[in-house]
Amino acid sequence: MAYREELEHLKARLRELEDELASARAQLAAGRAEQLEPANFASLLRGGPGELRVERGVVAELDDAAAEEILELVRSRLGHVGEVQRIGRSLTFSSARGSSRTVEITVATLRGQTRVRATEGLGSLAGALFGGVVGGVGGGGMGVVIPLLGLAGALRLMTVAGVLWLVLVYLLTRGLYRRVVTRRLRELESLTAEIVATLEPGPPHR
Repeated sequence: MAYREELEHLKARLRELEDELASARAQLAAGRAEQLEPANFASLLRGGPGELRVERGVVAELDDAAAEEILELVRSRLGHVGEVQRIGRSLTFSSARGSSRTVEITVATLRGQTRVRATEGLGSLAGALFGGVVGGVGGGGMGVVIPLLGLAGALRLMTVAGVLWLVLVYLLTRGLYRRVVTRRLRELESLTAEIVATLEPGPPHR
């Protein structure tokens, strides 16, 4: 009787371990998407993070066929050839210098599990928007608004109008930055999901 009870206990424990393994694999496959930079004063001023990162995982291995298919996929989605590095069972794609976006895609296999990571630096985007729009439109607009108020004799309103104009341009630019960052995050999420789908066991690669 004791032997049978012990056997049943071991069988139950084995089922629990199998359930835990299945759950872990599901979580790994689901992966996660996150902003690399935590919320801070700079990100609040910009209206979004200065860098994005998306990570996903899959229980599969990176082989030569999958690597070629992933490269074609990444180049198609990002619209440029980029720079590629292949070492063992890892693949890294980096945007070429001068590209409109600074994206890096890394696919690495370790012990039968593959992590897919996509990162994008947003410094050039922030510089173009806040430097170009706020500096150009904001400063240029003041050069029009203030003289008009001067001609109208509203000298007391000149300073207030200038400040309000700069605040308005800043808020519009901040909203635009937030929308662009949100769109790019979704694009990275979609791209990493497609890469994971390429790696998942199934029909032979086309």
